[in-house]
Amino acid sequence: MKSIFIGTLFNGESEFFEHSKAITSQDKVNYTHHVIKNLPEHEAHKQLWLDWKSNQNKFDLFVKIDADTVLNRSTALYEITKLFEQKNVTGVQIKIFDYFSSSLIPGINAFNSEVKFKKKVNNLFPDKVDYNHKIVLKGESVSYLEPIAFHCLTPNSRQSFYYGFHRMIKKQKQILKLVASNWLIDKDTGREWALRGALCAKKAHLTKIYYSSLKVEEIYLKNLHSDAKNLEVFASKLLDHE
Repeated sequence: MKSIFIGTLFNGESEFFEHSKAITSQDKVNYTHHVIKNLPEHEAHKQLWLDWKSNQNKFDLFVKIDADTVLNRSTALYEITKLFEQKNVTGVQIKIFDYFSSSLIPGINAFNSEVKFKKKVNNLFPDKVDYNHKIVLKGESVSYLEPIAFHCLTPNSRQSFYYGFHRMIKKQKQILKLVASNWLIDKDTGREWALRGALCAKKAHLTKIYYSSLKVEEIYLKNLHSDAKNLEVFASKLLDHE
């Protein structure tokens, strides 16, 4: 059986129990679940890449699964290992079902030991550091496995706020349009907080140079009791934006 180093960053995500339970249920693989807890996003990613580097000679693969992500079948990791049996495959990216947007988004990333990771981590995109690939399987080539997991099915207000804030500052307007569309129909709390986060990001005018998760936390705490009366106007504007 293949051995897998599973890397997870945890910072209060409400799905973590189900996330861990799903990993425990995995068949036909050996694994170590390595969890880094309660560090700012930038520092957490840097630590994860360092921890993998110091352990990679003990494992066949490295799979990053976020704490808000729950594998949806017991064969998920085994299916990922089978993809690496193809010649020259060094990486895999498989989409997951996202509650906020009710759509498939990139979510599960896997690497073999040939892949290297940059030491310098971008504040806004701390997970985009892998290089030295030969072939990365994603898109149509792995669509038959999708969704391989669920994302943020039971989010708390904090992680929902972060989701919306991140999507706005990363200029992922299409995702935010889907969030707005679903919220205008369902008026659910999770998407409401995601839109609050997006609205705060728009007002904050943070650039990626000055972005930090500590700054987002500060903004979230200041807006815990803010009035949501402007959200419908904001959501409608998102839908009108091209």
